[in-house]
Amino acid sequence: MCWKGLTDARGQITFSDPSLVKAQIVTVYKANYETATVTAVNAENLTVFIARTGGGDPSSAPPPPGVPPSQISGRVTGFKSPRPLVMGETIEARVFVAQTSLYGGPPFRGPPNRGLEKWQVVMDGGEYLVFSGAGLRAVYAIMGIANRSLNSFTPYLMGVKRGVTTSPDTPAVNQNIILDTYLDLTVPITIDGPLVIGAGPANNIVYAWLDLGAEGFIPNPNNWGTGTTIFSSCSGTMASLQFANFPRLDGSNFIFMNLAQGMLPTDPYSLYFRRQPGDMSLGVTIGPMLPPPNPVLVGITGGTFNGNITWTLPPGPTANILQVNVFLPTPFGNVTLWSIVLPGTETQVVLPPPAVQKLHNEWQGNQLQVEILASRSPKFAYNQWTYDTLSGVSWSSYTLSESAPFAP
Repeated sequence: MCWKGLTDARGQITFSDPSLVKAQIVTVYKANYETATVTAVNAENLTVFIARTGGGDPSSAPPPPGVPPSQISGRVTGFKSPRPLVMGETIEARVFVAQTSLYGGPPFRGPPNRGLEKWQVVMDGGEYLVFSGAGLRAVYAIMGIANRSLNSFTPYLMGVKRGVTTSPDTPAVNQNIILDTYLDLTVPITIDGPLVIGAGPANNIVYAWLDLGAEGFIPNPNNWGTGTTIFSSCSGTMASLQFANFPRLDGSNFIFMNLAQGMLPTDPYSLYFRRQPGDMSLGVTIGPMLPPPNPVLVGITGGTFNGNITWTLPPGPTANILQVNVFLPTPFGNVTLWSIVLPGTETQVVLPPPAVQKLHNEWQGNQLQVEILASRSPKFAYNQWTYDTLSGVSWSSYTLSESAPFAP
């Protein structure tokens, strides 16, 4: 029995029948909106969010102006040379605002454009000026030895100014930073369950952040070349690595992350987040790594998509939940056209016929792809999942795999 119907103006519909006592598969669709399918629904109520994919009246009005940035300024003091300088070397402090999210910087986002900022200070007591969003912030400086000819920067000291309240209308001035914390701890890193992705061992790229609570996160200088790159210098295919330039604080103050990826841009990748209290000089273990579903295969009949999607789960830990999305790649990002949430042990899915027909009708002539987000969350139960479960904020580890392009 297949139950179908239209929602009311509030988007609500009720199905009532004695046959609905078992777990159900529910699909929601609307013209010019994404289609969503949820499996194993055994709850009385279900809320599904769907986003617009096209249509609507184009607006000729320009978008409203954004909120202007807030300014933070002050001086940096406490310069100390860790050793005599040689020709071509200078002492330099680099000033940044703490990230508001782990996803606010590398590897998820590149360094921002600092063309209008004064973020490099070359003398004790020198002034800085940086921009931020409004709210409670922390600003920090990393002092080290710069070598312009080698394009290198070796960090040695850090200073943090916390409790900075910012507003576009009121610049935060006199936010002076004192360089008073040595970055002289190297942390031994062990990858638990290193992966094979694609043609060989995955490259492990390790990141770490100092957690300041509501004031944000300070990335280890080696996360991003102290503001100049997107990839961490703590990397390699081996299971043991050395991560330098930490302050001597308890491990509970830090979040570590390993990004395991293959050699090709089309290879899937896997991430694992870890907070390990205790003496970090004894080492930090990250893992076990979650192997990504691979390969992701799309069923084609007569040159068009037939609704079948399959994948293989490699040996190792299993995800709690899988989110399978059919998406349209665009220059402005991926547009999700259909999605489904599945238990982590599943290896295939068949789109409902209305969803397949809708993709064909609306996106014929385009090249689509499938992505699978596999994730693990602490204390997860599939029959009690919410949309918060699909947010990276709640994941301890996750992977992303994609199919080859296909015609709908």
